Amino acid sequence: MTDRYAIQCKNTCWIGNHLGADETQKIARRAFQAVEQYALGVRGRPHFQRTTEFDSIEGKKNTAGLRFKAGPLEWFGLRLPILLDPVDRKAWRAEALRRSTKFCRVRRRRVRGEDPWYVQLVQEGRSPLVPATVPGAVVGLDLGPSAVAVVGASDALLAPLCPGVVQPWKETKRLERAMDQRHQPRQLRPARSGEEGRPKVEPVPALPAPGREAARTRASPGR
Repeated sequence: MTDRYAIQCKNTCWIGNHLGADETQKIARRAFQAVEQYALGVRGRPHFQRTTEFDSIEGKKNTAGLRFKAGPLEWFGLRLPILLDPVDRKAWRAEALRRSTKFCRVRRRRVRGEDPWYVQLVQEGRSPLVPATVPGAVVGLDLGPSAVAVVGASDALLAPLCPGVVQPWKETKRLERAMDQRHQPRQLRPARSGEEGRPKVEPVPALPAPGREAARTRASPGR
C-alpha cells in the first residue's frame, strides 16, 4: 500500500523524471518506518528533509534503476565512473567484487567542505575473510601479559592476548579473601578467640614510671 501510494505521488510531480520505481519505494519505506517508530515511542519526531539535505538513495535490485555492472554506475541513462582506491589491502575488495551484487546505495559524505559521493555495494553471502598471513612478509611480535603487538613493513596491530579466555579475577579475589586469616570466621581462628568465640582482649602494657630527672623537669617552675 505504501509503495503504490508513493509511486502515484511520484508520477504526478516533477520528481517522476528523476526517480525510478525502486528508489521511490525505498524512500517511502524509510519515511513510513520513521513515522511508525515515532508512534511506538522508539525514535524521536521525524523531520522533513529538503532536496539539498537528502544524502542517500538506494535501489531494490541490480537489474533496474541503480545498477553496478563491474564498471561504471548506471542510473537513468547516466554512466558514472567510479574511483577505486589503488591499494587493495589483503585482496579483500577483489574477493568481494567477485560475488554478485544485490543492490546499490549512493551516499554523500561532507569532507572538509566538499560533498563527495560514494557508492556502496550490497553483495550476496558473507563478508570475505581477511587472510591471516601474507606470503613472504616479515613481521615483529611483542608478547605482553595481556596484549600482543605486531609490526610489519606497511601495517601494525595491537590486539588483546587470548580475548576468548575469561579471566576469573573476581573469583580469585574472593578466594584470596577467604584464605586470609583476617577475614576467616572466629571458629577458624582459635588462637585469636576466646572460649566462647569472642575476640581476645590483649592487655595493654603499663608505661614505665618516670625517672628522677623527668620528675624534676616537670616540677621546675620554668616548664
